[in-house]
Amino acid sequence: NGDREVLERLWSGGHFGWLCQRLSSKSRAQLSSIRAATGVEPAKAAVTRAWEKHADLTASQGMILRLLWKLYDMFPGELSTQAVNKEYLVKNWSEYLTFFAHYAWPLRETREIENNTEASIVLALQIFARV
Repeated sequence: NGDREVLERLWSGGHFGWLCQRLSSKSRAQLSSIRAATGVEPAKAAVTRAWEKHADLTASQGMILRLLWKLYDMFPGELSTQAVNKEYLVKNWSEYLTFFAHYAWPLRETREIENNTEASIVLALQIFARV
């Protein structure tokens, strides 16, 4: 199966940490929500790194979570060990989940974005519980 080969390459290439780090990415819309809530301007570097379209970020993070779910299915022991020893989950996932707990969700009025965001949050919590 081609999927298995891709997942094995992701794992053997050491991309688990990189995938987890993508969860802490922000969109410009998210940075605007943070600025509106806190009154603090985001750092220039954060704006430069931010995704231009929030919908693209939401879709990408949802796909990353599906990859992480499948990687856990294939490598449960090794993934859990790396997640704990290298703190991939705690640092990146807490930042990912904290945003949605504390700030207004960008484009929430768009049904597709709201559904994708809610599904991604649930999947992130389920993966965290599995690990």
